[in-house]
Amino acid sequence: MKKVSKTYQAISYVQLDTYVMANGMKILIAFRGGTFEPPRNGTFTTNEPGIIEAMDKPENGLGKSYHLLSVTEYDDQPVTKTAGLPSDAGEQYQIVPGINSVAKAREYLIKASEDGNIKSGITASLLKNRTQVLAIAEDVRIRFIDLPKE
Repeated sequence: MKKVSKTYQAISYVQLDTYVMANGMKILIAFRGGTFEPPRNGTFTTNEPGIIEAMDKPENGLGKSYHLLSVTEYDDQPVTKTAGLPSDAGEQYQIVPGINSVAKAREYLIKASEDGNIKSGITASLLKNRTQVLAIAEDVRIRFIDLPKE
């Protein structure tokens, strides 16, 4: 099944916090990652259909506070393939799209461990920061392709 991920960018701000009503709840939308040099405004990425629908409405700020930067379509199911390795390595990685924060990657690894999909015993205490999350993901051969590099 195809899913959509959309990235929005603040029009005038390096950082912007706003709220939208999605699925009957008030959701914080935090535009982050902007810089003064080089000038770049903050961005927000989501793959949640309810949030996308709410953000695409002009009355919630589309075209006034933020604009649509990019749309990405991907398969909902993780795909196993060789990724980012020399051709002679031949090690299989599980590619996981749609994880765009360290907190989501942490939750994914804990849930996959609990469900028995990867090595058991992965707990929150092992995943305290970005470095530990990426190290465990590498150890269990998972790549989060939408996770920002920094």
